Amino acid sequence: MSKDYIGPFKEVAPLYIEYKRSLGYDAISEEGELKRLDKFFSNKGITEVKLTKEMIEEYCMRRKNENQDTQRHRLSLVKQFAVFLSKSGYKNIYVHNIKLKKEDSQFKPYIYLQDELKRIFEYIDAHQYDNKSIYDFILPIFIRFLYGCGLRKKELINLTENDIDYIQKTITINDSKCHVSRIVPLSDSLFDSYINYKKKHNIKSKYLICNSKGEKISHHITEYFQKILMKLNIKRPDGTPPRLHDFRFTFAVNALEKMEKNGQDLYTTLPILSKYLGHKNISSTEYYLMLVQDYFINITSKEEKYYSDLLKSEDIDNG
Repeated sequence: MSKDYIGPFKEVAPLYIEYKRSLGYDAISEEGELKRLDKFFSNKGITEVKLTKEMIEEYCMRRKNENQDTQRHRLSLVKQFAVFLSKSGYKNIYVHNIKLKKEDSQFKPYIYLQDELKRIFEYIDAHQYDNKSIYDFILPIFIRFLYGCGLRKKELINLTENDIDYIQKTITINDSKCHVSRIVPLSDSLFDSYINYKKKHNIKSKYLICNSKGEKISHHITEYFQKILMKLNIKRPDGTPPRLHDFRFTFAVNALEKMEKNGQDLYTTLPILSKYLGHKNISSTEYYLMLVQDYFINITSKEEKYYSDLLKSEDIDNG
């Protein structure tokens, strides 16, 4: 039994985590979610091991400011846990088959303004040593990597010490989305910030950025960051906070604007940006332009025709 579990699943939840790890999973996100589930039903006064349909629907309902991917992740974990409980001989276990209706994939990205970026970095740097959460310490370097390199959040979370070249000041993204690998150079300021982070964090880990136990960072870092955005009153037009992934869009837009100001032509610069972002083909990069054209105000009619033609390809990875 783990002291971290206080409710009806305090005996069986650690067994499930042990089972997942025996299969080769790190089970970090699963462990965190099960602790929340256990505490949730403990607060409801439930003491026996059971998962009824009503319990699952209540726990898995979509929460305020929560995106569908996070809800889908919770539904998947609860289903797997229910299957484990059922096969372990527990009764009154409901294995759900809830399928979320796919949302419109033509979402609007959020492009952080320079003033907003300034406020974000000032806030997270000032609160870096609050010690209220490990995220307070991680966010300054985490967001600098996202914004400075245009990385996907999952790519950054999965980076290990083997992926950084301290001599060349580069990181290697191995087998990322659509099985695309690439080498990304680090600016001198970002590299220096990372070295400073490593010295102050002083925790041995195989991961480039890790939690206080040297383990992989949980995906819940997004929720923590969005709470900060709400404090800073940085919101989308609909009142919801932007995502960490929007730093990637912001990077792409800023890179394109800088290229155009330098007099570079889209025909030569776009393929370079496509490779840098790790897109499988240039059509995926053009999809970015279509999404952010309201922000990228200097696109000419010739360039609009260019990326409209390219979008005839169906092979788009949307990220």
